[in-house]
Amino acid sequence: MEIYVPDSAESVTQTWLKDVLTLHIPGEFEVTKHDAKGLTKGKMRDGYLSQMVAITAEVTTSDGKTLTFHLMAKMFPAGEFQRKMVTLTRAFDREIHVYKELLRQVREAQAGNAKVLEPAFAKCYHTCANFSQSAIVMEDLKATGYRMHDRYAGLDFEHCQLIVKELGRFHALTYYTKVKQGNIEMFLCKNAPLLVEPLQNFGPILAMGMNNITLLLEGQERKDLSEKIKAYLAKHPDPSETFYAITGPRGPMSTFVHGDCWNNNMMFRYETKEGKEVPVEVKPVDLQISRYTHPTNDLAYLFYTSTNRDMRDKHLESLLKFYHNSFLETMQTLGMECPDAYSYDEMKKEFFKVSAEAGFLCACWLIPAMLMQEEDAVDLDTLKESDMKNLMDDYQEKIVKGTNKKIVDRIVGLAEEMIELGVI
Repeated sequence: MEIYVPDSAESVTQTWLKDVLTLHIPGEFEVTKHDAKGLTKGKMRDGYLSQMVAITAEVTTSDGKTLTFHLMAKMFPAGEFQRKMVTLTRAFDREIHVYKELLRQVREAQAGNAKVLEPAFAKCYHTCANFSQSAIVMEDLKATGYRMHDRYAGLDFEHCQLIVKELGRFHALTYYTKVKQGNIEMFLCKNAPLLVEPLQNFGPILAMGMNNITLLLEGQERKDLSEKIKAYLAKHPDPSETFYAITGPRGPMSTFVHGDCWNNNMMFRYETKEGKEVPVEVKPVDLQISRYTHPTNDLAYLFYTSTNRDMRDKHLESLLKFYHNSFLETMQTLGMECPDAYSYDEMKKEFFKVSAEAGFLCACWLIPAMLMQEEDAVDLDTLKESDMKNLMDDYQEKIVKGTNKKIVDRIVGLAEEMIELGVI
């Protein structure tokens, strides 16, 4: 019999919710009431490769207690083009593997340690899949006060500090797990779903992004910047080859990373201190592009897609140091020495000499998409592959005309910094 997997808020049933919760409630129980609400309709949405459905489930246990669960279900997207992208990237296969297999290996590697460390991810209640689609059910972080930071503002020092601390911890845990496995080939075989290149059809998008920002900079009378990008493209006519070389396995520090570290994949909890709301905790979400590569790629992706130049000028060095200290402290807690290949100086060299280029390539297409206003954004629910040519032409026109000052400022700052670093 085929496994039941809901594909919308309307198809969530109490029978399915009982399957979701059965491992988390001791003894007999019944789901007596539930409410499911879709969150990803329209242009400005939380999920790009999925539907997000918020679920409240009320449960009555055999001893008469009433329990309430706040869940977030990630389901296959409704749009034709989105479903194709999910299939090509194997997005759900990857995320399910991280929750069901990789995190289990991380815990097993720590068997016998005084304390078992966990990445700061949302709790995963359930995963299910059949031949046509998949679903992942996690705790609803919004119900406990977590929320995204305003992507238009750019991540500031305080938000970045929380993120890099958690990335240092996660990178240390997966690297430690790899070393404890002993046989690296066996470790990789166990995690084969994460070894397939998730962005294997990314080339045209990268090329389009580079072309768009070149035209944007020319329109802003910044030929000093656009000519540098043209020279880069003359040397790298297919930038995806460079991107794949950097984001694939690279050197002895390669490990499993988040893979998609941008603003909307970070959920923050805030507290009020001295009359000001400040972020105090972060949970990274969306592991659909998790991959095996050098850990500094996560950092470059984060900083160059989701922060402003001014923040990087003031704080990038200290944030890299803070990240490395988190990695080092986690390794020490696990009882393992930090490898020479990941000393602070080696980590910093990898970041600026190699990973920054991949961060730049991603930022060229992600920044305009991320900072689009609602009236210019694409409705992914209705998008068809046959619409892509006209859509991309329209998208280019909106970017190139340069009326979105946030996009212009972020791209100018990015290009200037890449010239200073010698990337372009």
